[in-house]
Amino acid sequence: MKDLKILEKIYKYYPKNKNFDSEEYQSSDEYLKQQKKRKEALENIEYKHYLEEKLENIFKNFIVSDWTDLTDYNCYEYRVLLHKNQSVLDDDIELMSILKNERLDLFIFVSILEKYYYVQFNKSKYEPESDKWKFEVLKKHHEGSNKELKKLNDFLSSEGYTELKDGIIRKKVKDVGTELKNIGKATIFSCLFTDIIEI
Repeated sequence: MKDLKILEKIYKYYPKNKNFDSEEYQSSDEYLKQQKKRKEALENIEYKHYLEEKLENIFKNFIVSDWTDLTDYNCYEYRVLLHKNQSVLDDDIELMSILKNERLDLFIFVSILEKYYYVQFNKSKYEPESDKWKFEVLKKHHEGSNKELKKLNDFLSSEGYTELKDGIIRKKVKDVGTELKNIGKATIFSCLFTDIIEI
C-alpha cells in the first residue's frame, strides 16, 4: 500500500509511457509541475539555508558538503564526511592518505517534489600501490554517528518528511522515464531525488 501511495505522488510529476525527449513529455502537465517545483525550490533560498544550518548543527563535529543541483535534479543533496573534525581537502588522494585510505560518508537526499528523504552510508577505499578506488554502500549504519542520525531523523520528521528505506527506494516505476533513465528503468529513487546516482 505504501508503494502505491508513493507511485501516485510520482505520477503527479511524470507522464506515463512518454520518452523524455518527446514534445509530449516536455509539454505534459506532469513535467510542467515538476519544473514548477524545481523553480520554487531554487527561489526559496531561505529554506535551503535553514536546512543547511540545521544539518551543520546536527553534524557539528563533521564537515557537511552541499551537492545540491536544483537546476537538473529533484532534491537537496548533502554529504557528511564521517571523520570527526577532518576538513575536506582539495586533493582526494591527500585526504585519503590522512584517513589511512578509508573514508566514510553519509549521503542525505531530501526531495523537493514530495516530503520524502533517504540516507545512505558509503565507504570509499583507495589502494595507493595500484591507484585503484573501491566504493561500497554499507548495509547498516555507521556506529559512530547514531546520535547524529537520530537527530537528523527527528528534525526531518518534524519538518513533515518520511524516510524511505532500501526496499522501497530501488523499486522500478515501470511506465515512467526520466532524463537519464528510459521507460521501465526509472526507480522511486531516481524519480523523487536524482537519476544521476545508482542506488
